[in-house]
Amino acid sequence: MSRFTASSLVAVLAVSACADQATNPIPSPYPAAGDALATTAAEGLWRSVVTGETGPGSQYAFYVPNDWNGSVVYYAHGIRLPSAPVDLDVGDGFAGFRDALGARHYAVALSSFDENGFAVKDGAQRTHQLRGLFASQFGQPVRSYLAGMSLGGLMVESIAEQHGAQYDGTLAMCSPLGGSASEVNYLADVRVLFDWFYKGVLPGDVMNVPPGTNPDEAVAAAVRAIIANPTGLGAMLRVDQTPLEGTGPSDWVTSVGYAIKYNILALDDLTSHTHGHPFYDNSETVYSSSLPAPYGLPGSLLAAINGDVPGVDGVGRFTATPDALNYLDKYYTPTGALTIPTLTLHTANDPFVPRRKHEREFLKAVTDAGAGSLLVQRNVPGDRFGHCTFKPEELTAAFDALANWVENGVKPAA
Repeated sequence: MSRFTASSLVAVLAVSACADQATNPIPSPYPAAGDALATTAAEGLWRSVVTGETGPGSQYAFYVPNDWNGSVVYYAHGIRLPSAPVDLDVGDGFAGFRDALGARHYAVALSSFDENGFAVKDGAQRTHQLRGLFASQFGQPVRSYLAGMSLGGLMVESIAEQHGAQYDGTLAMCSPLGGSASEVNYLADVRVLFDWFYKGVLPGDVMNVPPGTNPDEAVAAAVRAIIANPTGLGAMLRVDQTPLEGTGPSDWVTSVGYAIKYNILALDDLTSHTHGHPFYDNSETVYSSSLPAPYGLPGSLLAAINGDVPGVDGVGRFTATPDALNYLDKYYTPTGALTIPTLTLHTANDPFVPRRKHEREFLKAVTDAGAGSLLVQRNVPGDRFGHCTFKPEELTAAFDALANWVENGVKPAA
């Protein structure tokens, strides 16, 4: 479905008035905590549940089912609020997925990592570390699978590319596989273009959020501004650098809200990983609109955007330091050099990690590396909107397809 309704986009936005957001806040990009250790729903499933620490603050749990088939799934959870406790209650649907894997006789291993937030480096290290720990307690597994949700999918892809000989297959779900910089730049570009079309609505700028800024209040102000004048949103939909996903006004507004909310909640955390150095760079970005006429933006509007898109303190553009860019590249931009079967799963319209952007970029990297035969990309049926809004049976079907590919050589359909 088109990202906008051709020439009637502005009218559609105006009459819709985005009423849903007037009463329903934009969801947090961070999943709510869940009880990872609870097993009451599957009592009798696990013959052994072992917990421990891999270092100060980092916890792990191993689940070995009755009638274990000798294979292990090493799971990396999604991003968590930086201020949340570091523990195994990771949310993101892990407990249900774990129990479904246990019912299929797979053991499951999980780490809390030793930090929350943008923990790509630590999360990949801690998840890879589970393999040796598990083998020391239960013996070398017959097969080893990697599975990750959201940012965890980027972590397991980095493990697979660097340690592929030690694993047999990878499942990455709703993951930013275009890489950290690609995701950061998308979210930042949404904020920057919003600030250009709706000047003065949000406090600060994309790299300078005033302390104490309330993310829900900021998002509410953004929604009110869009309702009052939807033409800015209509233009953002047609800019190549801001591929807002969704099938209608409410979805598009939510996509903008995700970017604004994450910017406010995550800026300090991201900056701490780059030692206080700026990580977003649009100094050479040429904002473009490649849609065919008459749907693309007119050249005069693009020239105006590129001429004075706001930068630091409203002047110039944003410039990152080389070390900060290197950090995002190292943690992590996939090379695409797959050596083991890899299956990705995405909702059709993801407001936080745009499927069309990341799956396309990952496919290009894999194709360029000559590893296309080892990749299958799936999205759930229909036009479902949401970040990681999978049904339990969709997760298990994806894993079953990967396992059948690894164990029986049957490559699944996309």
